[in-house]
Amino acid sequence: MTHVKTKEKEGSQNKIIMPGDPIEHTSNFIAPRCGNRILIVEDELVTQKMIKDYLLKYGYQVVSVSNVIDANELMAKEEFDLIITDMSIPQMDGIALRKAARNASPLTPVILLSDQGTLENAIQAIQMGAHDFVIKPIVDFKPLKTSIDRALDRKSFMALQDNYQSNLEILVAQQTQELIEKQILLQEYADQLEEVSISIISSLQVALEEKDKYTAGHSRRVTDYSQGIARHMGLSEKEIRLLSTAAQLHDIGKLMIDLSFMNRPGPLSEEEWTMMKKHPVVADRILSPLPFLDEVRPIIRHHHERLDGSGYPDGLVGDQVDKLTQILAVADSFDAMTSSRSYRALFRPEAALAELRRCAGQLYCVEVLDGLVAYLEYNPKLFQK
Repeated sequence: MTHVKTKEKEGSQNKIIMPGDPIEHTSNFIAPRCGNRILIVEDELVTQKMIKDYLLKYGYQVVSVSNVIDANELMAKEEFDLIITDMSIPQMDGIALRKAARNASPLTPVILLSDQGTLENAIQAIQMGAHDFVIKPIVDFKPLKTSIDRALDRKSFMALQDNYQSNLEILVAQQTQELIEKQILLQEYADQLEEVSISIISSLQVALEEKDKYTAGHSRRVTDYSQGIARHMGLSEKEIRLLSTAAQLHDIGKLMIDLSFMNRPGPLSEEEWTMMKKHPVVADRILSPLPFLDEVRPIIRHHHERLDGSGYPDGLVGDQVDKLTQILAVADSFDAMTSSRSYRALFRPEAALAELRRCAGQLYCVEVLDGLVAYLEYNPKLFQK
């Protein structure tokens, strides 16, 4: 930790810093980017060398090892600015190494690598405090470089904040404004972390959607419809952001359920419908460890609820289904009706709207349907879907 100097020169008496006095920091307080030390822990030597060679080109100081024993010995002897580690290295997985690194140096960020881009791995990495989760093989190194730079910037900021907090009693008068500015930066970094977390989960969902011709692009289209309806209804930007996140993740529960029967021709059996109806509850459970999604989870859980209580999973009625959830329900229903499914034919957009109108007031909110119609009329190309 870097401390504020309290001596004017060698041999002088300690000087108390008063409001208005200049603050002098040690020269190694925030190291230049080219001096950052990075530890790579990767047992695949080809991958290890590729990452190391790439970072050396940018002037980083890079140390690489292939096992946890060597990594622990290095972390005990010296501090690193960043650690990049595989999630499945021998003797200890990457998440366990993340714990060891946090004990050795709490501010040192860790980027986890994995050749298994599963939802479980992504959520586990986020919960354990990893800065980012990168899927191997690494084809494009630019996103990794961006993640490294953000992690190093965040560590520098956290070190700065830690330094000022340790001297708060002396510096409070002259640092009030600066602390306010740093809190704004901290919030920005927290927002970035949320965006990264949502992006990781959403990317996994989209990747799996794209493997199925019946669901490809579904989340993206539902997000577009939801945003369009919300804007025509005059909702606030905060509400639109919440709704957009819910739309992106609304079918995340399907990733944890075997729905292979959905691709079988013909109508679904009662047992198959029961299995499919579990996905909103599964999604709620998946996202529950992430506190920044607390406002989004009810929207996702209830996007199949209907005004007359015939929906699932909780059988909500009327106003129990909030406005954002009603919007997502209409957007999801419209896209599902106008998309091909193995067990039924698609509706043309005009026929889908007519069917939604027929159920207006009973299943769907009239105001929301008006918003969908206004959005589609404003974007006539959508009728050529």
